[in-house]
Amino acid sequence: MPGISSSSSVLTNGCRLILNYFSGSPNILFTCCFKI
Repeated sequence: MPGISSSSSVLTNGCRLILNYFSGSPNILFTCCFKI
């Protein structure tokens, strides 16, 4: 079933992990934010 997308975001230790699933294609985006 094309057109189904699921997004999940988790924030831990100033790091944000975003999982994106679109059309059965797993896309992992990892971003870290540090305060200076």
